[in-house]
Amino acid sequence: MSKPVQTIAELRAIVPQPAKLVEAKILDHLDEQASAFLAASPFLLLSTSGTDGRIDVSPRGDEPGFVRIEDPRTIVLPERNGNNLAFSLQNIVENPNVGIIALLPNAGETLRINGKAVILADSDLLQELGARGKPAMVAVRVRSSGPIFNVPERFCAPGSGTRKPGPRRGAFRSGGSSPGGPRTRRTWSSASTRWSIAVTSRSDRFPACGQP
Repeated sequence: MSKPVQTIAELRAIVPQPAKLVEAKILDHLDEQASAFLAASPFLLLSTSGTDGRIDVSPRGDEPGFVRIEDPRTIVLPERNGNNLAFSLQNIVENPNVGIIALLPNAGETLRINGKAVILADSDLLQELGARGKPAMVAVRVRSSGPIFNVPERFCAPGSGTRKPGPRRGAFRSGGSSPGGPRTRRTWSSASTRWSIAVTSRSDRFPACGQP
């Protein structure tokens, strides 16, 4: 039987330290690029854990912009009517530590955010976060401890084959349409790279890698 890796030293003997370029992606706040990415994202995954160690990963999605950015270190997620299992919310009551991965259709990056969450039930806030004529049930405010852009080489749809180069990046602009519904091309730039991403309507699906 194989011996498990039990210490950080043993792990780092196998997995090398990250490159300086990778470490530079770890921020202590949401910068302009991270804020733009989050504002355009229609979908994220919220990871929580209860005091018993049980992990829950729950999808959250709506029109782009459904995540409110209160300040460079604070975001607010609306909780919509659903199945009322409330696994994530119960975990947050017991353990405020959460992890978030925000995604964008056709983008080659994800945005990860770790932080501490609280549940809010202020009626005015819930009205502001409402959608389709209904207020949010509750709101989840997350104080970030450090967002990080991630470039997952294997972030592809099943059966898509070899990963093709993703879209390129540039500064926000909008326009255009697609047969499946409204489509917005948003781009922005950073000091080191330029690429663009396509933000589509909620009915669009995440395509296989390399597809337009």
